[in-house]
Amino acid sequence: MQVYAWMVYYSPCWPKAVADIRRIREAHHGELQPEVQRQKFEAWERGQMVSSAGFLLDFSHAWNLPSGAVNLSRSVLQAEEPYLDELVAASWPGFPGGTNSRITACAAASRVHGVLF
Repeated sequence: MQVYAWMVYYSPCWPKAVADIRRIREAHHGELQPEVQRQKFEAWERGQMVSSAGFLLDFSHAWNLPSGAVNLSRSVLQAEEPYLDELVAASWPGFPGGTNSRITACAAASRVHGVLF
């Protein structure tokens, strides 16, 4: 399994990752367009979506995901590739939710503890 450094830092849980990919699909009505992505979603949201796309791709061999979800995840990573570091950084400290965030909920549910480096 390929693990990106930013994914160790922030890894979404399965239901939220699928929900993020669905939000992207619904926003674009077809092929992903980077300008639409930037207009419709804030940087912190795009960072969460990038993390979700990477998460789904890394585990796509273990789960029976629809090919559309896998292809869209690849498209998201390719479209956002120039901004990956900034987007993931934006998604971590300032997103709404505080202690009720999905990171806290997913970490508690999976008994995985975050690694800060």
